[in-house]
Amino acid sequence: MLCHGGSGTVLGALAAGVPLVVLPLFADQPENARCLRGSGLAVTLPGPEIDDLAGALRVAVETALADPDLRARAATAAAEVAAMATLDDLFDRFEVMAAGPAPAPGSHSVAV
Repeated sequence: MLCHGGSGTVLGALAAGVPLVVLPLFADQPENARCLRGSGLAVTLPGPEIDDLAGALRVAVETALADPDLRARAATAAAEVAAMATLDDLFDRFEVMAAGPAPAPGSHSVAV
């Protein structure tokens, strides 16, 4: 997937198990690109100020498509994302935590 490295797009690519080519523009995107490159999940470009942007993008995409290790790491990331708790799971846990422990049988304590 070719993207700018925004959090939502990155999460979608990780969940789909596809290699990333990231051209960061602003905000959190350069840091996301650095983390993805460091994790071996993306080929990254320094930014849009590259002299031959089209050529650099072509090389980056070809590199990502030809790298079996990158594809394998992307598949591993997809499995890890799939194993994450869903929002429904988290809300169920929050409800249990908010209810607090059940009072012991016969206790008459009052919370203050």
